[in-house]
Amino acid sequence: MLDPLLRRWIDPSLNQAGAWLARRGLSADAVSLSGLAVGLVTVPLLAWQQYHAALLVILLNRLIDGLDGAIARHIGTTRFGGYLDIMCDMGFYAAVPVGFALARPDNALCVGGAAAGVLRLHGVIVPGPGCPRRTTR
Repeated sequence: MLDPLLRRWIDPSLNQAGAWLARRGLSADAVSLSGLAVGLVTVPLLAWQQYHAALLVILLNRLIDGLDGAIARHIGTTRFGGYLDIMCDMGFYAAVPVGFALARPDNALCVGGAAAGVLRLHGVIVPGPGCPRRTTR
């Protein structure tokens, strides 16, 4: 919904930064892995209830996630790079709720269910036998 509006505003700067980083030899895969490493820092920050710091790290993770795609557009995309990018994103998306669960163990079951729902929605978790499946009409 907001993505097309934000992309028009953010993409020119990201593409310029991506071109600059690509000219210096930085690979999109290295940036994807760095983004995951930065994103995982949110887990202890959330667990320690350092929510402002966690928000800053989450925003930095999102910026890095935009940069890996900008770099890839300048040096060329690969199927592995696209796969690595989405797996790093899913790892980050799954880790953030863990931080909230560690901060408030009494809410861990709800947080776990929400995290599983998000991962299921993105197709990371495939329902097993007996689980309801989405049907198309």
